[in-house]
Order: sequence, then structure tokens, then C-alpha cells
Amino acid sequence: MKTRFFAAVLFFAALASCTKEPSFNNPTTSPDGELMSFTVQAIDTKTVLAESKKTYWSGSESISIFDGTSNNKFTAELSEPAASATFTGTAATADTYVALYPYNASATLSSQVISTVIPASQVAVKDTFDPSSAILVGSSSDANMNLTNVCSLLKITVPDGVTSIEVEGNGTAIAGDVSIDLANGNAVSGATETKVTLSKADDSVFEKGTYYVAVAPGTLNGVTVTLRDAVN
Repeated sequence: MKTRFFAAVLFFAALASCTKEPSFNNPTTSPDGELMSFTVQAIDTKTVLAESKKTYWSGSESISIFDGTSNNKFTAELSEPAASATFTGTAATADTYVALYPYNASATLSSQVISTVIPASQVAVKDTFDPSSAILVGSSSDANMNLTNVCSLLKITVPDGVTSIEVEGNGTAIAGDVSIDLANGNAVSGATETKVTLSKADDSVFEKGTYYVAVAPGTLNGVTVTLRDAVN
């Protein structure tokens, strides 16, 4: 089976930011900086989509915290999905911190522009999306931080027998290396890949249902979605 269909799609992302007076959760000094925690809420799309499409943190989570000098890994462990999570790690003292989800050790922040990646190969998860694919960003000068989605999600309803999905931007790049301009409403630019492939982690057959693909926001001249089975 090889099924293709076409759609004219306007992708968009909700944008927001948050800054407050400095006040961090129990900071302690270490040779590498201060051990600190941030209470983080995703105000739109996150790892788990609940029945109402409200979003939640789930399981083992990690984010990048930029302190103006370094990209620091902060982690959280959740026993069940929650609207907010406390991330703990070590960072240098700064007036403002910038967060990036998911954590990317290779990501950089320069002149308020984050350089990171929207994966061109994503893992299929029924009723939601690959938790490593949808990028969220935020900034704060205190211990509370809201993260905002900068990707667009393409919803795809899948029949029985599908083993992979390909989404093509019809010549327009929709994934790969991207730049996120925090000073310009989290505008995303510089995508390098024109196709995103969605498949199961073990390359098994998809369960019939709904899946989501994360892509760079923008106006496209349609997209091409190809559903493949084990033969085609």
C-alpha cells in the first residue's frame, strides 16, 4: 500500500513569554555554578496530549537552560503526567535564563537566537507526537517559567497496515536545523529538510488511529503525505 494525499495547510504557532523579579528555588553554590530548580509549565503543546488537548509533562524530562554562558541540562522525574514540573540542575548566576525543550547538548544561544533541530526522523506515538520533536522555548528571571510551542503539528489519521508516514513540504523546508529568534516573537527560520518521516521505534506496524508530526511553522503551498506499508 502506498497512499498519497494532498492538503493546503497554514501552519502556525502560539507565541508568548514571561519575565518576573529574581527569586530562585533553594539555590546552592557548587564549583560549576548554582544548583537551582525551575517550576516549568508548557502553556500549549507538550509531550502528552490529554483528552482536552491540554498538555502535560510525563516521565523523565530534560530541558536546556541557557545562563548566558553555557547550555545546562536540567531534569525532572514525574510518576504521572502533570501540567507543571520542577526541573533541577546547575547553572551560572544570571539575570535571565532561557529554556529550550527538548534538551539538546548541541543547541546554542547567541544574540537572543537559539539554534537547534526539528528532527527529520520522528517516532510515531499514537494520539500524540514524538516527545523529542516538538520544540518549546521560554525565558524568566525567577524560578517560574512558561514554555511556548514554536512548532506546528500536522494531525494524520492512519488506517491499518501502515509502517511509516512521509510528510513533504512540496519543495519547502519543514524540519532540520532551525533558528528561533526570541526577540522576534519566537520566529522560526532556516529549516533545512523538506521531508519528515514518522515510524515506530521498533519499525512495527502502526496501530490504527491518530498521529502527529512536528514541523516548522509557515505557509506552505500544500503538503504531500505518503502512507507506506511493509510492501511499498
